[in-house]
Amino acid sequence: QSFKANTTNFIKSVHPDDKYLVENIINKIITDEDLPTIYYRVLTKNNEIRHFKSNGTLITDRFKNKIIVGNTRDISDEKIAKLDIEVRNMELEQSNNELISFNYVASHDLQEPLRKIQTFISRFSEIDIKNLSQNGKGYFLKIEASIVKMRELIDDLLLYSRTSKSEKKFELFDLNETLERTKQELSQIIKDSRATILSNTMPTLMIIPFQMQQLFVNIIINSIKYAKKDVPAIIKIECTKIHAIDYPILTKPVSEEYYEISFADNGIGFDEQYADKVFILFNRLISDDDYQGSGIGLTICKKIAENHLGHLAAHSSINDGSTFTLYLPVLK
Repeated sequence: QSFKANTTNFIKSVHPDDKYLVENIINKIITDEDLPTIYYRVLTKNNEIRHFKSNGTLITDRFKNKIIVGNTRDISDEKIAKLDIEVRNMELEQSNNELISFNYVASHDLQEPLRKIQTFISRFSEIDIKNLSQNGKGYFLKIEASIVKMRELIDDLLLYSRTSKSEKKFELFDLNETLERTKQELSQIIKDSRATILSNTMPTLMIIPFQMQQLFVNIIINSIKYAKKDVPAIIKIECTKIHAIDYPILTKPVSEEYYEISFADNGIGFDEQYADKVFILFNRLISDDDYQGSGIGLTICKKIAENHLGHLAAHSSINDGSTFTLYLPVLK
């Protein structure tokens, strides 16, 4: 759209709702001799609305004519992109609010009746279980096991929701200390399963300490859980400094340097084609009763990696163990 360069013709092209604003700005230039950055809409000949950004200054030529000199840029595409981001942010905020609501429901409305069921079951078992038939006792034990599984599922869901919405307080923390705390937390499980954990020296990084410990806990428990029958788990943790440019898996690096931390085990493994699916909520590749779980642990790990602006990948082959590799950026 073109016109003879004067203020009258310019204002004619401005969207009716923005004309008052633009006229006031132009009048103000005469006294201030400076045009602040303004945003306004223009109505084209095709009745299309375009968004513009302008700034400039007032100069006086040798004939004493006052001329506005500046630049104007069509920012319509940027405006649309910004609006799209705002809509997505609103959707995200709504999703977070729903998550907070769910957190309350899971922590109170679901757990309270479950506690009552457990209380009645415990009283029943103390008094009447001996009077049940063999089949009745079997059914009763299945009820108890189902209640325990439901409580574990609710606890894991709560942990996942907290991981998603918790405040991300980063601090400089030694990953070797994270591993030591993990070993202490899992000391009985490690002892009972006769698992071995080997590690080289790890760095001190900007992390969210309690979340990173949860990631270590979940991955190590996963390796112990899916150990081969009668073969104690051996978990090797290796840490190496890498350059992001050499790793295509880091599609949007936030730092030139990363630490690659791998957790390799000697367990039953899984088919490599399902490597991405192990991180999907409630997805379990193995449903055998010998391997209990909610299917949430690795999803939590993936979320924690994302909270650290990092990446978590899985590699495996059947009967040849699994390797979970965590990529953490070196944040200044």
